[in-house]
Amino acid sequence: MPQSGSSIHLPRMPVPRSLKGGIHMGEVIVKYKVMLESDSMNRIDDVCKEIDSMDKEIGAVQFVEKKPLAFGLMFIEVTAIIQDGEEFENPLGKFEDLVKSFEGVTEIETLEMGRL
Repeated sequence: MPQSGSSIHLPRMPVPRSLKGGIHMGEVIVKYKVMLESDSMNRIDDVCKEIDSMDKEIGAVQFVEKKPLAFGLMFIEVTAIIQDGEEFENPLGKFEDLVKSFEGVTEIETLEMGRL
């Protein structure tokens, strides 16, 4: 036990930082449901490939899977890991906007989200 007036040495604790200089807050894993226009169902394989080959700076797509919805309609389930931190301005919104920009995509809905 240190005596009164003596100093206590505490070890340094590293604070993870991103390469851009901000504090690295972590990663978020998000599962999305992507809907296509009913007349774009014949393009579902092309849209899956486009989503799978998205720019990794916005979010790393882990899984892309076609799933049945109802009455012959399908949806695409996308699981992505997205960087979160102060240097990233609205990363989830940017990822969703990019997916919505693909031809035939009408809607994207968040099914699950959690921190890694």
